[in-house]
Amino acid sequence: MRKKYQTASCNYTMLEEFAKANRNNPTEAERVLWGYLKGGIMGVHFRQQHILLDYIPDFVCLSKRIIIEIDGGYHFEGEQSERDMERTEELKKQGFSILRFTNEEVLGNIDHVIETISTKLENISDSEKSNYMSKTNNMSNHLPSLGEGSGVGLTIIKVGGAVVEDEAQLTQLLRDFTAIQGAKILVHGGGRRATKIAERLGIETKMIDGRRITDAEMLEVVTMVYGGLVNKNVVARLQALGCDAIGLTGADANILLSTKRPPIPSGGAGGGLIDFGFVGDVKLANGTKITHFIEAGLTPVIAPLTHDGKGNMLNTNADTMASETAKAMAAAGYDVTLIYAFEKPGVLRDAEDDNSVIEKINHADFEAYKADGTISGGMLPKIENALAAVDAGVKRVIITKATAIDGQHGTVIMQ
Repeated sequence: MRKKYQTASCNYTMLEEFAKANRNNPTEAERVLWGYLKGGIMGVHFRQQHILLDYIPDFVCLSKRIIIEIDGGYHFEGEQSERDMERTEELKKQGFSILRFTNEEVLGNIDHVIETISTKLENISDSEKSNYMSKTNNMSNHLPSLGEGSGVGLTIIKVGGAVVEDEAQLTQLLRDFTAIQGAKILVHGGGRRATKIAERLGIETKMIDGRRITDAEMLEVVTMVYGGLVNKNVVARLQALGCDAIGLTGADANILLSTKRPPIPSGGAGGGLIDFGFVGDVKLANGTKITHFIEAGLTPVIAPLTHDGKGNMLNTNADTMASETAKAMAAAGYDVTLIYAFEKPGVLRDAEDDNSVIEKINHADFEAYKADGTISGGMLPKIENALAAVDAGVKRVIITKATAIDGQHGTVIMQ
């Protein structure tokens, strides 16, 4: 008899232990059905004992959002039946369809069980395109109308390093991101984490005008932190929420190619040049390659690293990567919504007053706010990237708080 678990009292580590134990000790009915589901035999990929939210369904197909449960034994005891109904409703809210079979059905009439699953998969395949369009349009309906488009909806969220470092904000953002219907991409920063790790390793962090100098040692740190520690932790947490994510850098599948930034004038009284080291300026974002991941049912999670095509990784501004990715996906035919999510509720007239959000900014507004000092510092390149995205055909660009990515809050960037 397996150990039972109470979802309210389980943390993720405990759920992992239960899931592993269940995979290693399947019931006879689970073992039989898994023989028909594993290895893509039915044309799609199923996972066994895969954690979703606070639950461990028996079998999950994330690309088709189908859950298969085999009920028997303690599922019919006491309050367990009520808990099963509760989790069924919760998973349905996340867009999953649930098929339930008893042990007796699987062991006594496996042909009927497989036929039922096959029919469900066929029905989803037949209606997949129309459902997909409907779901992506739902997201667009919540956003300010900045022009009509005819492509498939795609939402790109860029989240800053400060949010990545804040457990509460990150948890909320990942839940909200998972709830976004349709195609989506997450681009993340991680500068603060890189600074902390560098300090532990005894590597000095050098900054000029708020921008990181990426020498050879720091390049190793940011590659490890951005492409490894931060990226894979985010991917793992999205998987736990039922979002089938894949972690990428610009080098993976050659999705973002850059050139090493040349030294630039310092602008200081003494003149001279600033060499930012191994920093990349994006010259090509490959929307076709990124589309392949999306069409495979995967959600790209992109770290702020690119490559130069000559075997070298380059540290690259995450805001720029989000903008360039959005531009490439717009060129690939998507109706793109780009949301810059950070710790403030939008672009502020008064940096000390969170209620002073500027509702809309276009090119003329930006120049005026820049001239009078309303907008300065790190917000300048963020808005420049946002305006560049709008100019290149991105339908909607919003700068907002990380806990408010529903498209109804923040500052809208316009042409």
